[in-house]
Amino acid sequence: MSRTTDLTRERHPDEETDTLDGDGMTHDGETRRAPRGRARNAGALGIGILFGLAVGAAVALLFAPRSGDETRARIGHRAHQVRGRVADRWEELQDDIRRSARRGRRKLGRTIANRT
Repeated sequence: MSRTTDLTRERHPDEETDTLDGDGMTHDGETRRAPRGRARNAGALGIGILFGLAVGAAVALLFAPRSGDETRARIGHRAHQVRGRVADRWEELQDDIRRSARRGRRKLGRTIANRT
């Protein structure tokens, strides 16, 4: 298939895009979204990980050599630790998103200024 035909033909939503680098810009200068199939795969992966964690926790509880009170206390302590780490990571993610949004706005402003 020729290059021009490949650029003008309609793409399937799950089809890989032709990019030169990781910024989403193609060789023809257009910005393309990430294929939808990747988002679905990431969601399925997340669900699979959560399911595996739940099964692992249930098996660990069934075979734990400690008493119920001690196990519950350890679970509570561990949950408190995890909650703190998740809150920290959430804040980091929010900061990253804000930084990316600022960079994107600046880049868009420069692009608009260069075109006028």
